[in-house]
Amino acid sequence: MKLFGKMILVGLLAATAGGCFESHPGLVDVPREAAPTPDDGGFDPDVPDDRGARDDTDGGSDVREDARDDADDGADPPDVDVPDTGSDACDPGLECPNDPIDGPIGRTCLDDTECDPGLRCVMETSEVFDGEIYASWRGGYCLTVGTGDAACDPDVAETCPVGSTCLCLGTDPAGQRYFGCLDACSAASSAGVPWTANCDCRDGYDCSLVGEFCYPGCSNDRECCEIWHDGEGGAEDAVRQPSEVRFLAPSECTDTCDPCTFRCDRNGCPGGDCRIGDPCEHDSDCPANGRCIAEHFAEAAIGGICVLDRCDLVGRECPAGSGCGNLGLDDRLESLNPPFERPSYTCVAACTVGSRPGDAGFACRDAGALGVADRGDQACVPAGDWFWYDATSSDGYCWPGNFPGGDGPPGHACSLDTDCTSPLGLGRCMHLLGADPGICTSLCNERLGREGTCGGGDSTTGTATGVCLSRVCLPACDAPAGALGANGCPERAQGCYALDLFDSYAWFLDGASEPAGLCLPACSDDAWCSRMFAIPTTCDRATGTCTF
Repeated sequence: MKLFGKMILVGLLAATAGGCFESHPGLVDVPREAAPTPDDGGFDPDVPDDRGARDDTDGGSDVREDARDDADDGADPPDVDVPDTGSDACDPGLECPNDPIDGPIGRTCLDDTECDPGLRCVMETSEVFDGEIYASWRGGYCLTVGTGDAACDPDVAETCPVGSTCLCLGTDPAGQRYFGCLDACSAASSAGVPWTANCDCRDGYDCSLVGEFCYPGCSNDRECCEIWHDGEGGAEDAVRQPSEVRFLAPSECTDTCDPCTFRCDRNGCPGGDCRIGDPCEHDSDCPANGRCIAEHFAEAAIGGICVLDRCDLVGRECPAGSGCGNLGLDDRLESLNPPFERPSYTCVAACTVGSRPGDAGFACRDAGALGVADRGDQACVPAGDWFWYDATSSDGYCWPGNFPGGDGPPGHACSLDTDCTSPLGLGRCMHLLGADPGICTSLCNERLGREGTCGGGDSTTGTATGVCLSRVCLPACDAPAGALGANGCPERAQGCYALDLFDSYAWFLDGASEPAGLCLPACSDDAWCSRMFAIPTTCDRATGTCTF
């Protein structure tokens, strides 16, 4: 049976996405260290926000503990007098007709008993630092959080209560991903015009432009121009200490807190000498409306990288020298999910695929010695036909690269990107459906596939040793549907699929003979196959392949 390649590939590539964003640096502006975590000893999350560079993991402050003690005693919790700068200060007649309907997520609470059964309460915290009031989770916030079977699924809306959305919030120290349901909201009208208030969110909460969920917003202007790394120079206690906070002078930052959206208005770098893709430490290092994906929060973004979110909305068009690309809400830097269902329109610098640091006219960052592959260099990542939202026509975009890479060829087992060979900085460790270990691959397009980036020709037979399947390099094999360990794949836990199943979406070295098949991770059961290919299918465990 010959399958329509595009239909198969949508399922195949979507299978790489797990909904997390902790190591795909900052597609949803939630730094990894500050995401909510399940905690048997009490739930103390703090989903971070649009407030420059921030690290405040609400890990059990005195304010919170006092509030819990007083709640247990039946007394009103102590708090700081937080001024009301919300709806009364904004247009009281503003309505956002496309807001999601309300549900149990995001309601006010003092403890878990005030939330619906199965939900957790994140209690309000507040502090005074250097004469400014900082408030988080105002009024408390009912949500869910869990791992494994107890977690919601970003791809299944029904796993969250009505009016909420599921997000992968991060990874715990054991490497297990955890997910939670947060209150859903609408950041813009159906015509693509951003709302001037936080609409469906409560006062003190911002409706994330990227993920469209309600989470704690800014409390004051100062918060928008500070860099706080909790635990650096002081205890990691979710309380600001003078040694942990650096306030940016007006010559460095002019951002302010909008009292209606509770979002920092990003006015751009003073003087205007900054571009999309530039290194950064704070949002104010970037163009107006831009955001800094800081290295402190995203290890892959060495030196930081300036982006601009939601360039599909009116008034948020990309600055000169960049284009509006659909990165998709992928779970890892190398994740390959085509963003048909979960788009993330982001301004990125455009480039020509096949170019590398040291090349004349290289459009991306070359962080070290010219002509040398250095950690921190950017790569020109292939952009598919679906990628550009605007009129940009380049075949690639600049993004942190895997330089210099490792020694694992495509198809070999891996745990990290750095385990894999990385031609042009594009080597990745791909964890299909969250599989561990993953398999080494490299991002590619038709031209790179035909140039032999995915593998040359066998010295004896002249047959291509690797294939570019849509956007990833995979090893070739010689015995489609052969028994595991005897099908020509480099790892026993890989099945060999006939190449002609994938229609015209596979490319290999020009001049080489067409291989019989390509290798993919062996299936485990029918459900695995259905998730992988997005159509009903069954798993042949003897061959490790899905049958259609």
